[in-house]
Amino acid sequence: MIISIHQPNYIPWIGYFHKIKCSDHIVFLDDVQYSKNNYINRSKILSSSKKPKWISIPVSFKFRDNINDVFTSENNWIKKHLNIIENYYKKSLYFELVWPDIQKIYNKLDNGMNLSLINSTIIIEIMSLLSIKTKHSFSSKYNIKSKSDMRIIEIIKNIDKNGTYLSGKGGSKYQDEVKFIKNNIILQYVNFDHPTYNQLSEKFYAGLSIFDFVFNVGWKKASTLV
Repeated sequence: MIISIHQPNYIPWIGYFHKIKCSDHIVFLDDVQYSKNNYINRSKILSSSKKPKWISIPVSFKFRDNINDVFTSENNWIKKHLNIIENYYKKSLYFELVWPDIQKIYNKLDNGMNLSLINSTIIIEIMSLLSIKTKHSFSSKYNIKSKSDMRIIEIIKNIDKNGTYLSGKGGSKYQDEVKFIKNNIILQYVNFDHPTYNQLSEKFYAGLSIFDFVFNVGWKKASTLV
């Protein structure tokens, strides 16, 4: 079984979903420390000025809080984000087809959810719209106290004792491959070539939220390119 593990980011980029699609099981790493000014509570979309702009969930947290301990700090952020997304993408080619689905996704959210649940709910709904059948779970379910590579290895062993870990390319800089070999875990690195597509700007910007992708190409085509 191919297993990937990733923090539940907010409306992630295309590569995030490619990694999930290449996996049999995705584990949302929700019981690790929240990192401020990261992709956990924010993402980039293309603004009306035709340049990338951050869209962020306002959160309240204490130092060393885990992602699943972080909650929103404003009650009206959902409405604000829907308004921003609508205003930025209402001229996109597939807006009329995609917008109702985006509204349905956000209607599943509420301010009582922690940040992990907000993000994973959005991700799981998008997976369904992209026809991605990958199973999912949360790292907090396994109650693992180990750190770094051993944490990853123990999570994988809880799912498949001889599983394959699909890592991002950046993991090659710090992961100890010997540890994976000793624990009968195959270590693979994801290979992803970012597709180009017509955006609402003359210059192409890679790495934007999956929303930018689907508003411009539609769900059907997006499912074949992710």
